[in-house]
Amino acid sequence: MSTRLRKVKPTELRLALEKALASGEPFPTLWPVIVGAYFPLHGVKNAENLLQQSWPQAVNAVIVQQVKEPAEERAIANTIPALTPIAPKSAADQQADESAYPRWVWPGFQQPLFPGIGPRPTGANMLIAGCGTGLSAVELARQATNARVLAIDHNLASLSYGKRMAQNFGLANLEFAQADIGKCDWLRQQFDFIDLSGVLDHLADPWEGWRNLLSLLRAGGTMQVGIYSEIARRKIAAARALIDGRGYQASDIRLCREALVAIEDSLAGSVRQWEDFFTTSECRYLLFDVHEHRITLQDIESFLAKNGVQFGGFILDTTASNRFQAKFADPAAMTDLGCWAKFEAEVPDVFPAMYQFWVRKPAETGQQ
Repeated sequence: MSTRLRKVKPTELRLALEKALASGEPFPTLWPVIVGAYFPLHGVKNAENLLQQSWPQAVNAVIVQQVKEPAEERAIANTIPALTPIAPKSAADQQADESAYPRWVWPGFQQPLFPGIGPRPTGANMLIAGCGTGLSAVELARQATNARVLAIDHNLASLSYGKRMAQNFGLANLEFAQADIGKCDWLRQQFDFIDLSGVLDHLADPWEGWRNLLSLLRAGGTMQVGIYSEIARRKIAAARALIDGRGYQASDIRLCREALVAIEDSLAGSVRQWEDFFTTSECRYLLFDVHEHRITLQDIESFLAKNGVQFGGFILDTTASNRFQAKFADPAAMTDLGCWAKFEAEVPDVFPAMYQFWVRKPAETGQQ
């Protein structure tokens, strides 16, 4: 049997599994595991029949993850409200449908999760914009128990994953809803805190999206932002250029990774240092994202000045902060984007994943 399996193509084994599921004929225990390594099992015809059988614990875990849980998410999708008009599915939505990101199992807490916002006022109204699969929303709701947290995203599949996971924690202060950031005026409410980490990069127009969300921030409120650095993502940009040049598609991730492992180009090849490179769904977002915008600190400084928003500082590890302070001793330099631009030019990997920082909308006259 093992010799035969090694010679069968994944597509042929999938067809054999589908035939067996339709006819009720027995099949080897490892077939669903092998097929699930190449295709999502919930997309296999008659996959629901897998739930009617008894399996070894390890095999059952795969079937639960790839068949039972997606079925639960499809049911949950019907319970998620749409707060704004939703445009027809785009290529980015199709990507999220096929590879919800990130697919997390248990939150890993940071203390504090959002250091930029300081002490949270009781009853604060918080928004997670572009929440994806809800990891940050669950973490925030668990830490800010006296706050109301609204998590929105354009993609219903991601929201359904997030809501299913949130149900494991019994969070009464967390709500998931579908919304288009470009139409967020429909929300008709103001927030004390807005998190938009990792969403602006993927919008067709990140600046318009940022302005729209600023309109929802209450005077005196804070916003945490995460967006890709042009300098720090130069390795990713080089890898994406190579991918485009060779004509790789998102369906070619395995071939693409093999090529990048073998390549001698030090810049493009260095993408192997990223953890996301080694997981198929995460690699898809790393190298095949439909929209990826990269910006500079000068871009951020210009945007904040035009919109009357105060820069509050970067969220960095202690090593990076100490290194910056060794070069710029004046405490005011910590919130001087010009100084940070000079520092990044000398230390191009100081923001390895993205710029993460917080801003504050000035309080109204007389407001505390």
